[in-house]
This record gives sequence, C-alpha cells and structure tokens, in this order.
Amino acid sequence: MEVRNLIENEKSEVSFEILCEGSEWAAYLKKTAAQFQKQKPVPGYRAGKAALPVAAKFYGKALFEAASREATNELMGQVLVEHNFTPVTYPSFIVITSDLSKLEFICRFVNYPTLKELKYKGLEAEKPVRHATDADVDKAIDAYMKQHLYVHEVERPAQMEDIVELSFTASCGEESFSLDRSEKFRLRLGSGILFAGLDELLVGKTKGEDLETTLTMPEDFHRDDIAGKAVDLKVHVRGVWARDLLECTDEYVKEKVKGFDTLEQFREHQRETIQKRYDKKSEEEYIQNLETVLANEVKIEIPSGMVDTALVRHVNGLRNIAQQQGKTAEQALKEEGLTMDDFINMRRPFATLQVKKSIALDYIIQNENLTIDQAELDRYFERNAKAAEVTVEEMKRRLGGEDEVRDQMLSDRAFEIVKENAKPILKEVTEE
Repeated sequence: MEVRNLIENEKSEVSFEILCEGSEWAAYLKKTAAQFQKQKPVPGYRAGKAALPVAAKFYGKALFEAASREATNELMGQVLVEHNFTPVTYPSFIVITSDLSKLEFICRFVNYPTLKELKYKGLEAEKPVRHATDADVDKAIDAYMKQHLYVHEVERPAQMEDIVELSFTASCGEESFSLDRSEKFRLRLGSGILFAGLDELLVGKTKGEDLETTLTMPEDFHRDDIAGKAVDLKVHVRGVWARDLLECTDEYVKEKVKGFDTLEQFREHQRETIQKRYDKKSEEEYIQNLETVLANEVKIEIPSGMVDTALVRHVNGLRNIAQQQGKTAEQALKEEGLTMDDFINMRRPFATLQVKKSIALDYIIQNENLTIDQAELDRYFERNAKAAEVTVEEMKRRLGGEDEVRDQMLSDRAFEIVKENAKPILKEVTEE
C-alpha cells in the first residue's frame, strides 16, 4: 500500500490517495472471488478453483466493487491508526482504478480538530456576587406567612379565596357522582378544581344554604369525563372558613414555627437560606462564564459536522421532554411560536461553544497526561450502584458504559485544572 497526497487543511478536512497493487491487491481479489464462487461457481470449475483472471471475467464489475469495498475500509483503517486520525464524519471514497493489476482510490473525511496550543491557565471570568438583603428576607417571610394562613370558620357569606365545606350530587348524562352529607369536601373558591363556574356561584352563600344549578364545562376542562358537557348540580354548604394573613411576630414564631423562639432567629435562618441559594446561583453562573471563556480560547475553525452532531443531541433532548408531556417536539415548539428550524438556529451558537469546550478539554487531558485507572472507575460505579440500590452492571448500563463514564471523569478533571488556575472577576449584582 502506498499513501499519496495526504492533506489536512485548516478546516480539519483530510484527503489522501491510496495505491494498492501486486500481491496485496490480488489477495483481496482472490478472497472476494472465493466468496463469490461459493454462492455461484464459475461454469466448468469446482467452487474456488477457477483462476483469478477467469473469475474476474465471469463476475465482472461486481467482483471488483466488492473487493474494493473491503480493501478501502481496511486500508483506510491502517492510515487512521498510523496518523492518529479520528474522523468526525463518515469517510467517503472515490475509486479511480480497480482492475486486475491495482486499486487506486481517494479517501476524504473531517478529522477531529487538534490544537497546537491553548491557554487554559490564568483565565479570567466574571463571577457574580449577591448578598441577601433585608428586602429579600421580608419577601421570604411574607411568602412563608402566605403559605401558613390562619384558617378559621366564619358565619359570614363566602368570599373568593375562602374555603367552603360542602356536599353535592351531580349528574352528567348517564353518569352521576356525589358526596353525601356525612362526607367532607373542602373547596377553595377561585381554584376552579371542582366544576367550572361553581366557585363564582358559591360566593355569597352561607353555612346551611343549598344551591341547584346546571353548568356547562369548557371543552378544555381538566376533567376529560365532563369536558364540554352539561352538569346538573345540587350543592349543600356545610361551612365557610376564612384564610387570614397573620403578622409574623415573636409570639407567632415561638408558637407556630418549629425550632425558633424569636422572629430575629427566624429572619436570620431565612437570610442564611437565601444566601446559600445566591451563592449556588453565582457559582453556577461563574462556571458557565468560565466554560465560555475556555471555549473561546479555541481559535481554530470548527467542522460543521461536529456542530450538527451536537445539535442532534439538543433536538433529542427536546423530543424527550416533549414526550414526557405527551407532545411531539414540533407541537411543543408551536406552542412557543417556534419551528424546528428556529430551535436549531437558536441552539447553534451554544452547540458550537459545547464543541469548542470539548476540544479544549481534550487538549488539556493530553497536555496534563490525565488518566483514570480501572480501580478508580470501579469505585465510581460501585458507589453509584450502592446509592441507587442496583447492581454495578445495571449502573454501567444506565450511565452509558465504562468508556462514556471514563471520558466524562477525564473532562471533569481537566476542567478542575482550569478552575483551580482561573482568576474570577467579582461583580456585585442585585436580584430583582
């Protein structure tokens, strides 16, 4: 085999010619001819006994095409190993000559980009700094109190947001359903969870009153069994409860909030909780900023095929989310006023950054000679299998296998080097 005109351009596009002749090419032809003769022997010859020129004349173009397919794949594989190529697109072949004397073909593909250099230490990235304010704490306390309203029975007529206790009988065509007077059903007026339009009719009703009415449910009502249908109702109001917002005081905290004796203690707890949430958010944003800075250090042109592959993962992720919601990806996008082309165009810059980040991390892995030994990999699977209460083999299946996990662990380790040597630029920000 002779490799000629091997070229790799700045776009990582690789092309080369291969000449295979003499006994090497004859071996491919003889092997293929023998396979052909097993299926359809050459007339006048026992299977496998016809000379190569005779077999070539009998089988014609089909023999050379089959031998060329096997030879191109094997010979290309040798070139990939010899030159450490990693195609990111499926190689294409153009056969120039295929006869009894030789095989000549051209091979083309896009190679995984390699960096000659990369700055990955001392990178500067913006890191937001947030502080929990008194206003944040006030808002959190207010939200807590709204979730712990004082619910008490009242004698007045029901109002929106009150809770009414009722029993009812209802019928819809041949279907009927009821709650008799020995059962309790409590409905918050305004929630609309029982029958569309009933909440409004109950406003102004008092304990002991009855209501008879017919309501037509909307076509998109959340109960499919009565959506779009007329429902006859007989309702008895058993009681009305108000939901009052109380003031958060020392007395309230001591009596109602477990673990705290004073309002100040409760406020400090809320402040710490908010600050932890802010710190986590800031760290996540810093990591994203640092990843973007690292990706932008990759100055080479990125093959479009790699970006397209990353976009496929984005689309598949969208399809999985939509499927969980009982929709197609196209339906989910239509609800947002988007098409699949819109989605792909929106995600392309992010997919490009992902590819650049991957190339950068691969460079760091090689430059830092990072490795994950089998013992460490085994411990990882064992630890996760134990936590999930499954077998190690099942955990390997869930995580995509050893190679997938090893690659991810190496990438994580490479990014830790970036992070340890980075210079965060602190920027004070406030939450709205």
